[in-house]
Amino acid sequence: MRFRGARRRRREYAEFFYNRSTQLYEADTAGEAARTRSQLLALFGAGDALTFLGTPPGEGRRFAGDRDDDGIHDRDESAAALAITCEPAHARLEWPLAPSGWQPEWAATPIGPWLPVTQPLSTSAGWHRFDESLAAAPARFYRLRRTW
Repeated sequence: MRFRGARRRRREYAEFFYNRSTQLYEADTAGEAARTRSQLLALFGAGDALTFLGTPPGEGRRFAGDRDDDGIHDRDESAAALAITCEPAHARLEWPLAPSGWQPEWAATPIGPWLPVTQPLSTSAGWHRFDESLAAAPARFYRLRRTW
C-alpha cells in the first residue's frame, strides 16, 4: 500500500510504503524513521491532503518510495540543475544526463500554466541541451520536472 500526504502550509509532499511485516509506514527518504499509522496521521492537519492507494502485490515500495527501482529513495535522489546561458540571438538551456527522468517545461509566467518544451533536444558531453530563439520567445520561464 502507498500513502501520499501533502502539507499545504509548507507545500511539502511525502510518500510512504506500508510494510505489512513490521506494520509501519516507511518514508520515501532514508532520513526519516518508520512510523505507525497514528504517528503518520499526526503529521497532518486541517487543509492537508491524504491519499491511501492500494498497489499490485509486490509493487508498493516502487510506487511509494523508489519509482525508478534503482535502490535510492525518491526524495534522496539528486535533482538536475538547469543552466541557462544567453547569446545575442538565443538562450541555451542545459542540464546533466544524470540523474535521468527530467523533462524541461516552459511558461509565460512563473505560476504557469507549464507546458512541455517541444524543441528537439541534443545530447553532448554528458548534457541535454536545446537553444531557444530570443526573437520567438523573448520572455519565458523554464523548469525541469520529473517524468516518473
